[in-house]
Amino acid sequence: MCSSDTVFDYLFENLKVDSFERNIAGENPLTLCKNHALLTSPKRVAKIEEVQALYDQSGKKTDDLMNELQAEEDRQKKLQQKKKEKKHKGKLNKLAAANNCTVDQLEQVFKEREEKKQ
Repeated sequence: MCSSDTVFDYLFENLKVDSFERNIAGENPLTLCKNHALLTSPKRVAKIEEVQALYDQSGKKTDDLMNELQAEEDRQKKLQQKKKEKKHKGKLNKLAAANNCTVDQLEQVFKEREEKKQ
């Protein structure tokens, strides 16, 4: 006859489900084994910690989501910067047309004024 720890080891290692997922109360198998009197067993806790160290991908999923979020923020910043540059170029073009000069000539004038200020 198999002991309950042997059955637990077999099931925990061979189940094809995410054994690190949390229930509605936020508990996972490790917290259940540590906190509930009927499930508390040093062998079970050690087995869960061993399997968790090998197969738990929740940290990787979190990192992937954070990287994805950071990439989206970077993309939004780049789009805002491009929009700002486009608006600036439009203003320069209007100013150049109003003064009958080129954009390069305007930029040169602005650069000279900036140098005089310093």
